[in-house]
Amino acid sequence: MRAWAILRGSGLNVAFALAIAPMLATSAAADSASEHYERGVSLRRSGNVDGAIAEYREALRLKAKFPEAHNSLGNALLDRGDAKGAAEEYREAIREMPKWAEAHYNLAIALRRAGDSDGAVAEYRAAIALKPNYPEAHNNLGFALWVTGDSAEAVSEFRSALKSRANYPEAHNNLGLALAGMGDRESAIAEFRAAIEERIDYPEAHFNLGNALRDKGELDEACDEYHDALVGRRDYAEARNALGIALYMKKDLAGAAGEYREALRERADYAEAHNNLGIALRDQKHLEEATAEFQAAIVARPNYALAHFNLGSAFASAGDLAGASREKRTACSLDPKVSAECGAN
Repeated sequence: MRAWAILRGSGLNVAFALAIAPMLATSAAADSASEHYERGVSLRRSGNVDGAIAEYREALRLKAKFPEAHNSLGNALLDRGDAKGAAEEYREAIREMPKWAEAHYNLAIALRRAGDSDGAVAEYRAAIALKPNYPEAHNNLGFALWVTGDSAEAVSEFRSALKSRANYPEAHNNLGLALAGMGDRESAIAEFRAAIEERIDYPEAHFNLGNALRDKGELDEACDEYHDALVGRRDYAEARNALGIALYMKKDLAGAAGEYREALRERADYAEAHNNLGIALRDQKHLEEATAEFQAAIVARPNYALAHFNLGSAFASAGDLAGASREKRTACSLDPKVSAECGAN
């Protein structure tokens, strides 16, 4: 029932923050294009994304080659959720300025959001080739590699990010995740602690540290970390659920049930919290309520093998042998490893 929290980096690089040489106006049209561009920058800063897009497009209509405007238009389109449109603009910026590391980085983000993981990795690598000490690119490349299962190279990239920036809590957190995935729990704990030392109000790092401590059996310390995560994010449903698991492991069934209910107040369709609440209620002999929670878990996620199996067990305890058989067969068909009973049938 483990869940980890991931931060992917510090976001987009916007054109007005880049170290680009100032452009000299060579014509009235160029002057006007620059004015529209600057208005676009100002509008995006103020939250008027649609207005910014209109200004960037007008700047590009007036000036044929304007990589900064293509890049900024890409940023605005990404703000609006148009990852494919953003990618087209970043590609145009790169065509006009091939050695612009930040445009490659932004293209990588757009490609990742569009579902092109391989393309994202290639663009992060291109950004790093142009700018080796690029902490955000190393961190995001590490994340992209980690989600594809390449933990060893991900660790290398997260460490490169930390070499490029002395204070980078997100990279410490992500390095901890990769190390935990490789089974190096103690090093992972050290990285989560480093992230928190650099940023005490970091709910995701507290959550991840809590998970690592819970897996180590240090339940009191894990609970402390989950509480710290909730101080920073009161609506952190995953931390509520994880705190419930730790309390359940401490045999505090009522406390666990309370935390699962709080998680469900934040996220009503949280299948794991419904299932876990069902277990806590079952162990307190509240069989009807437990059955309802297992059913709610299945409504939230129909292919949730563990909830089907638990519902089958609840039916069996209530004497509904046909229902029990049906649900356990469903569970075993979804995941033959859900229980040793699957192999026995």
